[in-house]
Amino acid sequence: MCSVSTDTRTLRPGDLFVALVGEHFDGHGFAAQALAKRATAVVVNEARVPHGTAYKPAILVEDTTQALQGIARANRERSRCTVVAITGSNGKTTTKDFIATLAGRHVKTVSSEGSFNNHVGVPVTLLRIEAGTRLAVVEIGMSAAGEIRALAGVARPEVGVVTNVNPAHLEFFDSVAAIADAKAELVESLPDDGTAVLNIDDAWVRQIGERWTGRRVTFGTNPEADVQLSILDETTRGSEVRLRCFSDELDALVPAPGRHNALNATAALAACCAVGLDPKIVVDGFAALQLPKMRFERREVRGMLVINDAYNANPESVRAALETFAAMPVEGRRVVVLGEMRELGDHSLDAHREVGRLVATHGFARLVTTGGYAGRIAEAAVEYGMAARCVMPCSGTEEATKRLRGELRPGDAVLIKGSRAIGMERIAEGLATLDERTTRRSTSRT
Repeated sequence: MCSVSTDTRTLRPGDLFVALVGEHFDGHGFAAQALAKRATAVVVNEARVPHGTAYKPAILVEDTTQALQGIARANRERSRCTVVAITGSNGKTTTKDFIATLAGRHVKTVSSEGSFNNHVGVPVTLLRIEAGTRLAVVEIGMSAAGEIRALAGVARPEVGVVTNVNPAHLEFFDSVAAIADAKAELVESLPDDGTAVLNIDDAWVRQIGERWTGRRVTFGTNPEADVQLSILDETTRGSEVRLRCFSDELDALVPAPGRHNALNATAALAACCAVGLDPKIVVDGFAALQLPKMRFERREVRGMLVINDAYNANPESVRAALETFAAMPVEGRRVVVLGEMRELGDHSLDAHREVGRLVATHGFARLVTTGGYAGRIAEAAVEYGMAARCVMPCSGTEEATKRLRGELRPGDAVLIKGSRAIGMERIAEGLATLDERTTRRSTSRT
C-alpha cells in the first residue's frame, strides 16, 4: 500500500494525496501541486474540482474525509497489530503518550501525534501502521454524541481506555451524564473479546464498566482496582508511587508532578497489562515518561519558574493544576495566571466562580485573569478572601504579560492555564523573551 498524504508540504513522490476540506481550508486547491510533486494520484470531490480542470490520475469521491477514513480502516484491518484507543475528559494525550512510551520499549508501536484525536487525526494515525507494527495507540476525542462511536468504527480497537468523565464540552451536552454516555461509546464499540481499561475512582466510569460484559482491567487508588496506585511521596521530580498490579507489588517514580499524572501513569500500566505485557518489565520504563508540550511544562526565566500548562482547561484540569502548584516547594511567591474555560455553556458562571474560590482557598500570592468569564474567577477570589490588590483582571494576554513583567521577581513561580482558544501560551512565550533580551544585551557588550 502506498503512503497517504493530506499536505503537499510533506508529500513525497508516490504518495496518494487526499484533498481534505475544512472550515478554513480546501485541499482541492493543492491537487495540481500534489501531482506536480509526483503524487501517485489525487483523491478529490468532483463537485469541488474547478470547471474545466482534469486531474490525472484522480479518484473521484463524494466526501474526501470519509475516503481518508475508509483507506485508514482498510490499512488497520489488513494489519496484525492491536489497537488501544483512549478517551476521557482529561488526561487523554498524556495517557496515550505514556502507553506508547512504555509499550514502545518492547513492541513496535505507533501512536497519535500530539492531540490528533478527531475525524482526521485518527485515520492519519492508523495510516502509520505498517508491516511489523504490533501496537497502535489512538486518542479519540469528541464534542458531540456519536463521534466516538464513529471514530471507533474506523480504528476498531481491541482495548478501550476511559480516563475519567468530568464537566467538559457542556456547551454541547445537557449534563455530565450525557458526557458519560458519549464516552461509553468507546467501550460499547469493543469486540466481545475486547478489554475495557477503566478508572475505578471515577463514579461515571464505574457506571460505564457496569454495562460492559466483557473483560475489564480497572485502575485507581481504590483497593478494589486491578492496578492500584498508592502515592508514597510527592517531590519536585514527580511522585514516588507503589503499584499493586494484580499479584505484583512495584515501586516506581512517576517523573511528572501531580497526583493526576501519577494516575495517568497507572492507567498506562493497566493498558500495557491489558495487551499482555509484563508489569514488572513495563514499570522499568517509567523513567522515560515525559509530559506532552504545554502540560505543566517548566522553564526557568531570570530566576523565576514559569509553568506552561496552557494546552487546554476545564474545571477538573484547573483544579488538578492548582492543587499540584500549591503543593510545590517555591522559594518566592506563587502566581496564578488563568484564562477563560470554554465550552461550558450554562455552567460557565458557576464553574469560573468555583475556580476563584479554589484560588483563594490555596492562598496564592497573586492572581492574573484574562478572557471573558475569567473575570468571574477574579471576582470570586476576592469574595472568598483574597486581597483585591493581589488580583489583576486583564483584557487580554498582551496586558497580562505586561502586568506580569512588572510584578514578578526572582524566586517566584508562575502557573499559566486556560482554554486553548484563549492562547495562554503567548504569556509564557512573552515571559520567555525576558531571558532572550537579557542574553542579547549581554552578548552585545562582550
